[in-house]
This record gives sequence, C-alpha cells and structure tokens, in this order.
Amino acid sequence: KVIRQEVIAIIKTEIERAFASAVETPLNEIEQQVLTAWQKLLGRTSIRPDETFLLAGGDSLTAVSLANLLSDIFVVEFNAVDIFEYPTVFTQAAEIDLRRHGSVK
Repeated sequence: KVIRQEVIAIIKTEIERAFASAVETPLNEIEQQVLTAWQKLLGRTSIRPDETFLLAGGDSLTAVSLANLLSDIFVVEFNAVDIFEYPTVFTQAAEIDLRRHGSVK
C-alpha cells in the first residue's frame, strides 16, 4: 500500500510539472474574463483554458452560477446547458463572442 501511495504521488508530481511547463497561449480579453469567472466560482487559480469545466471541479450547481455570471458580464443569454455544451474557457469564450456579434448557432 505504501508503494502504491508513492507511485500516486510521483504521478501527481509529474502531471503538475507537465501542466506547469506547458506553453500557455496568451488569452484574449473574453477568454481572460471567462477564466477569471471560473477561478472565482471554483476557488482555483490554476485552471487551464483547455481544461473542461467538470475536470476543473465544476458541477451542475456551479454551472448555473457560472452561466448567470457570464450572462451578466457579457450581456448575453448563457445557461447551464451551455456550460456543458461548451466545456472549456476557450469554447465558452468563442461562443460568447459569436453571441455578442449576433451569430448564434
């Protein structure tokens, strides 16, 4: 059991190191605001823009809160279903940008 815990700790460290060393793409203004909303609601600062909402620690209740917050920030209609349909900061920001410019799916 001790060896298993050590292996898990090593794997966890390697994953964290890989995330930390990943080249980060600069975020545009919308992506940064969406990321900030995620960080606020999930209570985490280390969220990757390509990480899915569920893997970042989100759940259905938080999805409702996030949808309301994004709707308020960007003055667009965004609901909890959208959070799961567009599960990353990148995809949510792209959809918000489309909706703000009148090109809704």
